[in-house]
Amino acid sequence: MAETQASFGYAAAPAIYEETALGATKQQAKVGAFNTYGIDIDNQSNAIVYVKAYFKAAGDVIVGTTAPDEIYPVPTLTRIHETVVSAVDVQMPTGLTLAAVTTPGTPGTTPPAAGNVGVRVVIE
Repeated sequence: MAETQASFGYAAAPAIYEETALGATKQQAKVGAFNTYGIDIDNQSNAIVYVKAYFKAAGDVIVGTTAPDEIYPVPTLTRIHETVVSAVDVQMPTGLTLAAVTTPGTPGTTPPAAGNVGVRVVIE
């Protein structure tokens, strides 16, 4: 697992959160209030992957029990990109936590093959 977060040096500038081996173990992408501007998910596994996004701190998330705020289904050997554009500045108040599983819905907990799912989030 390789996790990085790059900042562009401005107080309110977006940063990039990147995880190269996202799995069923929850990963805290952002602590505290945030805006998301885009997400890239690269699924190099041999199964459909569901990336769960929780708008909560990692301590408030139990993968398989806590209902995710968003689920991104990503087909086998596919990369997706979603740009988030909002006319209103909507901040999520407590954090962003991510996990990737191969079973859809809230109860999914089966991880994808190790090291095969990368995620990058442009976040502020």
